[in-house]
Parts: sequence; structure tokens; C-alpha cells
Amino acid sequence: MPKKKLPKEVPEKDVKKAITKLILRLWPDAWEFMPVQTGYGKTGVPDHLYCVPVTITPDMVGKTYGMFIAIEAKRFGKKPSPTQYQQIGLLLKGWAFAHYNAGLENLAKLEADLRKRFCLK
Repeated sequence: MPKKKLPKEVPEKDVKKAITKLILRLWPDAWEFMPVQTGYGKTGVPDHLYCVPVTITPDMVGKTYGMFIAIEAKRFGKKPSPTQYQQIGLLLKGWAFAHYNAGLENLAKLEADLRKRFCLK
């Protein structure tokens, strides 16, 4: 029987898959984009970019709008690069939600933060 992997041994690709699964469970009709960094794009862009439907408060007459979410996935014990921190900072100046420490061991916190930020039950 294979030995269960410790959080630090989980590859980042598995963290990314778990984040996608979580977002699609919370918002089945979310728009998702995962940029492939090939040297031609903007450096430091988070791994996951989403637009999710959010029903706004009554003063907005109950219309549904899209909310932008950016998530940087990291393996256990890894941190964003200085460029990634800079991009996250720029995102946080706008109407974005950014969560950079989204390893497998932090998925419950990520879900709790998303539920609180977007008033999900």
C-alpha cells in the first residue's frame, strides 16, 4: 500500500487541481483562466484567475455581477516570489480577492475566506 504524502511532498500541480475543484464546488458556473508562463506573459501573475457570479446587496436591485478572484498556489512551506507579491499587491488595490498561501493544508482556510468575503453559506 502506498504511503500517504505529507503536505510538503504534495506537488504544486495537485494543489492547483484542489483549488480548481474547490472554486467549482462553490461556483459551478465560474469562469477560470490559468495562465501558462512561457516567458511571453506578465511575470508574477497568480496561477488561478476566476470571475465568479456574486449577487450584490439590495441597493443594487439584486442583479448578479462577476467578482474577480486571483489565487497563487504554493506547495507546503513555499512563498511567492517578490514579483508575485507585487502583482498580488496591485490586485488588492482593486476589487479583487487574492489568496497566495493556498497549499493543500490551507484549503479549509481558503474556503472560509471565500465564504466570508462573498457572503456564501
